[in-house]
Amino acid sequence: MGLQDRSQIKSVNTEHTCLLTEQDREEIQTLYQESYPGNSFDPRMLLTGKFYGYRKNGYLLSVGGIHVFSPAYRVAALGNITTHPEYRNQGMGRAVTAKPCLSLLENVDIIGLNVKQDNLPAINLYNSLGFTISAEYGEFSLKNLL
Repeated sequence: MGLQDRSQIKSVNTEHTCLLTEQDREEIQTLYQESYPGNSFDPRMLLTGKFYGYRKNGYLLSVGGIHVFSPAYRVAALGNITTHPEYRNQGMGRAVTAKPCLSLLENVDIIGLNVKQDNLPAINLYNSLGFTISAEYGEFSLKNLL
């Protein structure tokens, strides 16, 4: 999906989001275990300065950031966006998706993300933020049988 309508992102309240750093790594990994097993989070993503969280009552409940960023090509891709299952549909995922986009708007022309075709709640969220489907792709694993 690609961000086509930037006006939607600009209207999202992101005041409860916070920049996440290496100090938050253990808490982030715990959240992924509970809400998004099998994710592709790499702690180096925290070094981009574009990885955000949403905290409520001191607990990290939602995260999202970028996993690809090229200032030279003016492109970025969001990744590893998740919200704890018990706190979904409360606007946290919206905020942690919008915040990295807002931080990128002056430096990139293209913001994309990948989402599984059957993840309708995520697709609906991204559509409401101005993303549209730009391409379909397949993801495959190869196994060496030798």
